[in-house]
Amino acid sequence: MPHLILEYSSNLIEKNNFQKLFAEFNPLLAKTLDTDISGCKCRAVELKDYYIGDSNPNQAFVHMELKVLRGRDSAKLRDIGTKLMELARTYFAESFKKLSTQLTLEIVELSPNYFKFSSQSTSIKVF
Repeated sequence: MPHLILEYSSNLIEKNNFQKLFAEFNPLLAKTLDTDISGCKCRAVELKDYYIGDSNPNQAFVHMELKVLRGRDSAKLRDIGTKLMELARTYFAESFKKLSTQLTLEIVELSPNYFKFSSQSTSIKVF
């Protein structure tokens, strides 16, 4: 079920091949969070309208938001957070070298009012 959403500034250097990064994120999410990989979803959203600090065009950012179901202990959430940050830091290495780049991650536990329906099921699930 985990959803990983990347929002990034349009000046990021590595913005043209997120499929490669997602192919590494999903197995990591499945293994570390002990979930089925078929439920792992990653997406990236390019932001063209943003303002960082004093608006220096050399500034860039990637903000990741990981949404997970409740019930995992804080050690597991710290573990997946550290692993995601390390993988992203490696992937965005050129932007870190050539731009003033910030990388952030927020882990959000979903409320008990999370609903899901898929073509493989016959009913709506509430978590």
